Amino acid sequence: MGALQPIPFWTQSYEAESKVVTSERLVNWMLEKSAAGAKYPYALYPTPGLRLLCTVGDGPCRGLERIQNMLWVVSGTKLYRVDSSYAVTEIGEGGGVGDVRMAAGESAVLIATSGPFYAANDSGITELPLANIVGVAYQDGYGVGAKGGWQDFYVSDGLDATLVTGWVDFTTADAAGDALMGMASLHRTLWVFKQRTTELFVNTGAVAFPFERSQGGFLQVGCLAPKSIAIADNTLFWLGHDHQVYMANGYQPTPISPPAIAKLIEDQTSPQTAVAFVYALKGHTIYVLSFADLTMCFDLA
Repeated sequence: MGALQPIPFWTQSYEAESKVVTSERLVNWMLEKSAAGAKYPYALYPTPGLRLLCTVGDGPCRGLERIQNMLWVVSGTKLYRVDSSYAVTEIGEGGGVGDVRMAAGESAVLIATSGPFYAANDSGITELPLANIVGVAYQDGYGVGAKGGWQDFYVSDGLDATLVTGWVDFTTADAAGDALMGMASLHRTLWVFKQRTTELFVNTGAVAFPFERSQGGFLQVGCLAPKSIAIADNTLFWLGHDHQVYMANGYQPTPISPPAIAKLIEDQTSPQTAVAFVYALKGHTIYVLSFADLTMCFDLA
C-alpha cells in the first residue's frame, strides 16, 4: 500500500471560470498563518457566533457610527445613542429609507439618507438644508457632504455641523465630467469618489473654501457602490467602477480582487447596491463586502 497523502485544506475562496483550473471554497473559516518552524504552515479557525447585547428601536438597523465611547444607531426612522453599558437613549426622529452613511466629529454625527440630510448631538437631531447627500466625512472639525448626481461637495460653517444656516459653502470636483458617488477622509485627505474617477482634496486653510485639490490628486478609478467605501487598518477600500475591489496604497488604487472575484461581482444583479463594513477579531482586520445574495471577506492579515 502506498503512503497516505495529506489532502490540503483550501486557504481562500477562488473559483475560476474553468473549474478544472481551481474551484476553492472557504466558507465561515478564518485562515491564520503559523509562525516559522511550525508543524503546519497555517491553521483554520471557525468564525464566531453572535451575542445579543441590546435591542435598539423597531428596526431595521440602517447605520452605526461611534463618537468616543458612544454608539449612534439609526433604527427604522429614529436615531438612538447606546452607551458603554448598552443602555439605549432615543435622540430623535429622522427619515429616508435604506442604509445610511454616517460620519462622526467630536460634537456631532452626520447622517445621509436616501433623501434628507441630518446632523445630531445629545440635544437632538436637526434636518439640514441639503438632500441626496451620498457621502459624508469629518476632517479638521469640518463636516463634509457630497451631493449625489452633481459634482459639488459642501462643508459646515465653522466647526458646528448642526447649524442649519451653515451648509452654504461648496466647491466642485470637476477635473472630469462624472458625478459624485461617495466620500471618505483618510490621513487628513478627502477622497471624493465619482462614477469613473476619484479626486483628492486637502485642507489648505484657504479663506474662500478650506479644501483644495491636492498635488497629483486625480485617479482614473471611480466607485460603483457608494456604500462599499470603508476604512480598515489605516487603509481605504471600495468597489471600483470596473467591478474590482480596490485598496488605497498612498494615493494609488491597488486592486485586491483577482479576475475570478471580479467575475462574481459582475454576475451580481445589482452590484451598485453593495454594502461594506469592517470588524476586528483576534488580530485579524476584516473588510466585508455584501451583495443581495453574496458576501465576501478580505482578511488584511
